[in-house]
Amino acid sequence: MRDRLMLLGHGPEVVDLACCPLEFVWRDGGRVVAHAPQLIARLPGGGHVLADCLGPGDSPRQLACMQEVLRACVQEVGWHYRVEPVADPVVVDNVRWLSGYCHPRCAGRTRPGRLRDVFAHPRSLVEGAAALGDVIQGCLACRRP
Repeated sequence: MRDRLMLLGHGPEVVDLACCPLEFVWRDGGRVVAHAPQLIARLPGGGHVLADCLGPGDSPRQLACMQEVLRACVQEVGWHYRVEPVADPVVVDNVRWLSGYCHPRCAGRTRPGRLRDVFAHPRSLVEGAAALGDVIQGCLACRRP
């Protein structure tokens, strides 16, 4: 879930994020079923996406019985529901590394707009880092008074 939260928050298509924001409770035959989706993302146009995240050992079938109910509920208010697959570990590592540029120690060195320009088109992380200059030296320079 942490990886999906980071990946969702990294893109421009998400304005706000929250974890376990609400719980759905319904009757299935004679039993009461409850489920709290793991994430909610607010989109720029005001739309919302509720998501559950699969872990490395999880099966999509574990959520299958709830998906229909959740999708029907959120569609009534114009939202969407989806099950997020396990994130690609290489992508997670790259986004975690890039998120270091958001740290205050790098303020004024590499602006987010510059990152977007450098990675606007697919390229390897090494090529992008080289285009940004000496990343380590740039961040170390930020610590100097």
